[in-house]
Order: sequence, then structure tokens, then C-alpha cells
Amino acid sequence: MLAVGAVVGAQDVPAPDPAQAPATRVLPAETEIHLRLLEPVASNTHQHGDRFKLEVAEPVAVDGNVVIPAGAACVGEVVHAGKAGFGGKAGELILASRYVQLGDREVKLRSFSAGNGQQRVNLALGLSFVVVGIFVQGKNIVLPAGTDVFAQIAADSELAVISSVPTREIDNNENSQQ
Repeated sequence: MLAVGAVVGAQDVPAPDPAQAPATRVLPAETEIHLRLLEPVASNTHQHGDRFKLEVAEPVAVDGNVVIPAGAACVGEVVHAGKAGFGGKAGELILASRYVQLGDREVKLRSFSAGNGQQRVNLALGLSFVVVGIFVQGKNIVLPAGTDVFAQIAADSELAVISSVPTREIDNNENSQQ
């Protein structure tokens, strides 16, 4: 009799309501996000293929809804690294952001620039010679932990809404009119 009650009870459970599904928003490709290095990366200690940790520094919102929280884990990769050499050869460092981890999902990133304002350097393009006064220690390039980094979302990404706290605003209407 207990088994019959369990079967009858299971039949009384309503099907999931699609209206109860989590709200989502589309984060447009090329949206810039502010990241922060969690560990130092240097031309004399890293090599091609090495991965390094970053985190999202500021939450990202679409239409007033946060879709990427501050503190979300990110991964970057060393594309090229060369130690300083004899004859005054400067170190070389080319980095790329790879993805933001949101639960089980990896949101792909592209580009990588470091610093703020006038000192912002696009390291994804390999402009290692421009960083002479900014990140060079001796002749090697060193980006310390805590360095502000900027990347872009690689493709339009439909993401779950995490909260409705206003932050850096992305207006989908403006992006669709371009």
C-alpha cells in the first residue's frame, strides 16, 4: 500500500513550469570585462602554454541584470614568452585570456590588455616593446598579481541572471542598432 501511495504521489507532481526557468540575458560579443591577475606572470618564469589565474574584478550586467559576478574565476594562457638575453635583448611576453568559469560553463574570452588609462598595453598583440616603462624589471616583463587586465567576450553568450543590482551597464538595444 505504501508503494501505491508513492506512485500516486509521483503522478500528482506537476510538470516543471517553463515560466519558472531562470531568467537569461545575452551578453554581446566584444563586451569588455575587467579582470585582475591572481598570480604574477613573467617573461623569465613562464613559457608557451602555461595557464594562469585571474578573477572578474567588476560584475557585468545586461539590462540591469548581473550575468557575471565579481570574483568569478578566469583562466589566461601564455602565447609566447622569451627571457631577456645577451646584448640587451628585451624579454617578450604575449598573453591571452581564455575563459570565465560560470558553474559548469566556460564563457570564452579574447584579447588581453593590462594597466589603466595611458599605461594600458595590449599584450594579446605582442606589443612587448611598448611596456618598457610599465612592467619591465631589468629586461624581463613582469605583471604582478593584482594587475588590472581587460578582455572581451568572444561570442554572444546567453547567461543566467544572477541578480538585478545595477553595475556596468550593457544595453542590448544600443548594440542591435549598429
